[in-house]
Amino acid sequence: MNAHRSVARRLGVALMIAMAATGFGAGGDARASRAVPALVAFPGAEGFGAGATGGRGGDVMIVDTLEPFGPGSLGDALAPEDCRPRTVVFAVSGVIEVPGPSYDLELTCGDLTLAGQTAPGAGITVHGRIDGYGAGGNLIIRHLRVRPPPITDDEGAVDDLGLRYDALQLSGNPNTILDHLSLSWGSDETLDMYEFSPDSTVQWSTIEQSNPQGTGEAHNDGMIAGPDSPRFTVHHVLMAHHEARCPAVASGPLEVINNVVYDCKDALVHHNPATGEFHIAGNTFLQGPSHDEFTPMYFDDEEPGGTTYWLSQNRIVAPGRFEGVVDDISSTALAEAAFSAGATASQIVLTPSDFTQESATYQPVTVEPPDAAFESVLAIAGAFPRDQITIETVDDVRTGGGDWSPDPPSDLLAGLTPGIAPADGDRDGMADDWETEHGLDPVDGDDYATAMGSGYTAIEEYVNGLADALVGGSPAVAPPPPPGATDEPPTSDAAAAAPSRDDTDPSAPATPSRASTVQENTSRGDGTTWLAIVALVASVTALVVAGLALRAANRLRQHAADVHPPPAAAAPLPPPAASRSDRP
Repeated sequence: MNAHRSVARRLGVALMIAMAATGFGAGGDARASRAVPALVAFPGAEGFGAGATGGRGGDVMIVDTLEPFGPGSLGDALAPEDCRPRTVVFAVSGVIEVPGPSYDLELTCGDLTLAGQTAPGAGITVHGRIDGYGAGGNLIIRHLRVRPPPITDDEGAVDDLGLRYDALQLSGNPNTILDHLSLSWGSDETLDMYEFSPDSTVQWSTIEQSNPQGTGEAHNDGMIAGPDSPRFTVHHVLMAHHEARCPAVASGPLEVINNVVYDCKDALVHHNPATGEFHIAGNTFLQGPSHDEFTPMYFDDEEPGGTTYWLSQNRIVAPGRFEGVVDDISSTALAEAAFSAGATASQIVLTPSDFTQESATYQPVTVEPPDAAFESVLAIAGAFPRDQITIETVDDVRTGGGDWSPDPPSDLLAGLTPGIAPADGDRDGMADDWETEHGLDPVDGDDYATAMGSGYTAIEEYVNGLADALVGGSPAVAPPPPPGATDEPPTSDAAAAAPSRDDTDPSAPATPSRASTVQENTSRGDGTTWLAIVALVASVTALVVAGLALRAANRLRQHAADVHPPPAAAAPLPPPAASRSDRP
């Protein structure tokens, strides 16, 4: 049935791309309608994905088993029988073992808040892959570790499964924000948002140690976003021990801000036809021991003249070759070599203050000087509590060492202790004590939807508070910069205008509908209204076709379930996920 589901999901992704091209759907003609979201996904959410609402207003689902599939499992929460908005919380902590290298946890429905910060004690590690290709988007995913077992030649799987074995596959998911994730051991990219994932943010995460067995068609790269993913932000992310794509980005407007990249041969790249504006500020690129060659920024612009680069204070450390902060990419031999493919010096803008920030809703990123951002990222990026893999990766960056050859510990929870979930008598996802302290009823199973003074619902306020507590408060609270660090941040009007995360107004109005937080601008005064109408009709027709295909796939899946119902105690493994090999 995975093949039928894959066809339906591909049709859905194709429809979303068509709608984006015609100006309908997420983003639209957004330049004239920019607005800060009325309520960001959670306090500290920044960038183009900050307007995601996730499961707001929907149900609460509780994961109370570490089994990957079955009642109360993460697998069931990611792929419910009825797609609906939902917030997923955890009453357990530990490792969710997804059997075998050929099986995935499938994310089939969007409108999801996945609150890994609710797992008591040790947090959650998925020892397997999450495949959310074409789930629909509007995702908020926080504090989760996804670490599929590295596929090796000995298993005979590299040629087959290794080609497209990302750790986290989220192509076809617009309006997504990923926060404090720890991802590793992918055999293509470790994080894949290749197709149609606009209006999204990846922040405060670690993308580490891709599988070096992936070569040729099977990459061993960090992350990819685009083409077809404009309005995308990557900020305060640690990317370490990869071949390339740290990150790969292709569709502007797009931001790469305050990231730390270590031991990645070809770091910031396009690797696909690039268009639009790219704001690249306050990043640190460090050569590591795994590669003799090192290219921190390689703008392989396949459509010369279609790109503009806003650069400010990017720090490059290549021992014996160059070390310093680069504003003008053509000012040094190293930087010029990194920038020599396709693009020209005329496309470089030395101050990013006029970066368009083209989005229907946009929360500016708080930009730090590179030295301060380096310390912030190493201190608090990734899923908390940190496991041994992330701890070792951070140590590699600090010491300039490390071996790019995944050697997973025998115990993925080494140093961590699973805890016991607090009492939740009404099964609404919130601890009884917390409900009492906040004026809620611990025996009312429906008060998770109560609108709180912050503007968030009760369940949102609860899970947001747990996330802040994990990292010692707001993500904006960073350690002081090291001695000698510059006090001047990269230039950005957006940064100057951005409120600090500590300025959140607790008296903000109640949550508006999603329709009211995204300003629409469908009035076109350039004589092309009739073209837009024709395009809309075509899009609706495509939607009907995609819906029929999805309905047929669902009927086939239901028929298979009726004929071969799984045993209650020893359900067979789901079929292997189809390999997607139709992209670079």
